[in-house]
Amino acid sequence: LDALQLKESCLDRQLVELSALAEVLSNADAAVLPRAMQASAGLSRPRWCADARALKDNQGLPADPARRATVKTVQAELAGARALGRAGKHPESVARARAAVETSRTSGWKPLEAEAMVALGVLQREADDPQASIETLEAAFTTSARAGARLLAAEAAIELSRELSSKFHRGKEADVWLTVARAQLPEALPVSVLAVRLEEARSVSFFAQKRFPEAVASDERALELAQQVYEPEGVDMGSLQARSGTNLVLLGRMEEGHARLRQALAVLTRTLGATHYRVALLENNLGASLLEQGQYAESKELLERALKTPFQLTQGGDMVSYLQVNLAQDELALGRPTEALVNASAALSAAEKFRDDPSFRTVYGWALLANDRPREALEHCTQAWRALEREGITAERHIPFENDSLTCMAEANVALAQVGAAVPLFEQSLGFPLKYPGGMARARFGLARALAAQRSTDSVRLASLVAQALEELQPLSGRAPFDARRAEIERWRR
Repeated sequence: LDALQLKESCLDRQLVELSALAEVLSNADAAVLPRAMQASAGLSRPRWCADARALKDNQGLPADPARRATVKTVQAELAGARALGRAGKHPESVARARAAVETSRTSGWKPLEAEAMVALGVLQREADDPQASIETLEAAFTTSARAGARLLAAEAAIELSRELSSKFHRGKEADVWLTVARAQLPEALPVSVLAVRLEEARSVSFFAQKRFPEAVASDERALELAQQVYEPEGVDMGSLQARSGTNLVLLGRMEEGHARLRQALAVLTRTLGATHYRVALLENNLGASLLEQGQYAESKELLERALKTPFQLTQGGDMVSYLQVNLAQDELALGRPTEALVNASAALSAAEKFRDDPSFRTVYGWALLANDRPREALEHCTQAWRALEREGITAERHIPFENDSLTCMAEANVALAQVGAAVPLFEQSLGFPLKYPGGMARARFGLARALAAQRSTDSVRLASLVAQALEELQPLSGRAPFDARRAEIERWRR
């Protein structure tokens, strides 16, 4: 086939894809309608058909008219399956793709069978059936390679790598598949969707292995390529920006990461709508990161907005609990104990359906303490600490000390006039330096108060604890919660 025929064939397939989605949306129910924007945004772009080299690497259509008709029928079925997947009808989409695979096998045209199997594997992944997806994609790679369909083989290997990394955290195995994928592609790899996806898969694999510098480098290469392939205001670009921002934050480049996350949030909000689940997920991630930086007001605004999404119960009951526990921490920092207790209680109840999370229980303990319920606070924070001990927590391995259950226990003991029990808990907490902003200052000031209540004569140590607490809070000045804590410490020192 010449270049013009290849482009026409590519555009014909995109027209079939568009028609399939239009059919699904014309029969949309209440569950599908809110996903219409995302489904439309996921359509292939006509300009992708201008990639002459990629088109030439495809297998084209068989010469036999009957076999050619079967190929077109199967491709139409796959377009319908993808349309159902984009509309959120995952069981129906997988069933339709599986039927297309069976039909493809009757054609005797191996590239068609390979194409159908790759599509099925991707749809199984989107339906949250990772084991089935991996098995299908492995078989799809073998079929593609034997048929000489190198681009399909590369696509199967890339999708396999992403699934192994994101669902099973098998990063080294994922790297092997990426090497296999690259071997299927031209040495001088042209700018294409597949080239972007290869870099994205590398980033996902590096992330799974906690190799964040390499993940960020892959993100930057993917973004550079994506500017020539993806729509600047499309879902694909927004998703890539979101992953890049997350990796930058994990690398400690907070300002760059937050800027990238805000950029992604703006793109996805415009593309998918303000109440879409993926927008809510990004609001949660950005809100949680800002919380860790002590930027409570902006964090609270994002988390409250995310909680309004109508998708949270059907697509992410677990995410709701994370939203609520993060919001509870914002409320505590902003001096709203009643609201904090409501959110912390709801978060703990929701989380218990999935797991017993020590950090959720600790936040609930802090909320109880802020509402003058120290005995209950001590019970929950102690329970959280015991769970952390069973997990083998160390000073080097924790998520900002899981919200500091030791200091929570110590403060509860102080409130119960059990100062003797509080002092060693404060001392132990100071052995875990990685806390949220102001966390070490809180533990040091608490220890100073407890020692003073014991009538300690070590005035040098008391002065040192207070000075260190004030020093830690100094970079946080200008933020109301930390200014209030500084003022409290200064009053106590006087």
